[in-house]
Amino acid sequence: MSQVVADLETRVAAFETYRTQISTDLGNEAFMSIIKELETINKKAYSIYAYAQLCFAADTQDQGAATYVSKIQQMMASI
Repeated sequence: MSQVVADLETRVAAFETYRTQISTDLGNEAFMSIIKELETINKKAYSIYAYAQLCFAADTQDQGAATYVSKIQQMMASI
């Protein structure tokens, strides 16, 4: 799972560079490319979050699972 999180963080960092490209002159293809990347980021982020929640739901007394949920929530908030 750590590889998936690392991939997500890499994608988010790359996505942040799109801010400088956003303008009224942005073409449709470029805009759709940005939207598709945002969709990919969201899918990955929510998959990670769902996994963390399922781990916690399997054993709500597991402190490691609770900590993992908290870590993933913090990551989601920073995205």
